[in-house]
Amino acid sequence: PFNLAPTAEHPLGTDAVGRDMLILMVHGIHPSLKIGLIAGVLGTVIGTVLGLFAGYSGGVVDTVISTAADIMLTIPSLMILVVLASYLRTTTIELTAVIIAIFSWAGPTRLIRSQALSLRERPFVPLAKLSGQNDFEIAIRQILPNLLPYLMAGFVGSISGAILASVGLQLLGLGPLLTPNLGMILQT
Repeated sequence: PFNLAPTAEHPLGTDAVGRDMLILMVHGIHPSLKIGLIAGVLGTVIGTVLGLFAGYSGGVVDTVISTAADIMLTIPSLMILVVLASYLRTTTIELTAVIIAIFSWAGPTRLIRSQALSLRERPFVPLAKLSGQNDFEIAIRQILPNLLPYLMAGFVGSISGAILASVGLQLLGLGPLLTPNLGMILQT
């Protein structure tokens, strides 16, 4: 039956086509989570590399990366995502995730940069230099392990932001159309 209210047989009711809303939600969560995970991983990895490099290096490198991240944060990313998604004829889950990841690296970059700036001033950095480690080894072996709690928090934030962006695109009908997703469910 069409537009059925919640019953014991259909706990969330049915939509205008007669599909069970609970089953649609269960099937629609997977693509949104996949987009969130792919975009979250890409954004966090890029943000970590850039933030660690900028925070530990300082100087001109820090200024350039920080300015680029600040500019990316001020750009209205949803508007550009809508334009990019509408320009592409067919979008897949992976392509949607990559498009979202293009705009999700700036936040983790700023977070990791600020923590790396703080950590490079700690006493263990000069001690590591005295023990013969070069700058790359200090950044990877000494500073990066201290950033793991911030990385995990940033990763969760990136995933949730990517899921929200993908649902927004799907709600506008610009995401992957061949698989049921949360945006399509909200659209009905």
